[in-house]
Amino acid sequence: MLTPPSGKSGTASARITARCETDGGCDIDGQGVNSPIYLSGNDYWTIEGFDAHASGGGVVSLQSGADHNIIRRVVAWDAKDDNSGTIFAVHGT
Repeated sequence: MLTPPSGKSGTASARITARCETDGGCDIDGQGVNSPIYLSGNDYWTIEGFDAHASGGGVVSLQSGADHNIIRRVVAWDAKDDNSGTIFAVHGT
């Protein structure tokens, strides 16, 4: 999972980047219980090139206080089936 602790942030001039060396070469499987990519209270992140799926909620979730983030070339699918999850969930950010 790509779920940094709340408050782990970069700055406008020094972003934190999580990048797969080859687009699609890094698979994040939430195993039906976790959100594969989850930022909450994390600013100035760039996330690139991942495949993410099988979430227990939103597959790629940006929650309260996750500002100035870039999600680039991420393929996401298979959110939770009960309508509580979405593929790309953005709330309060």
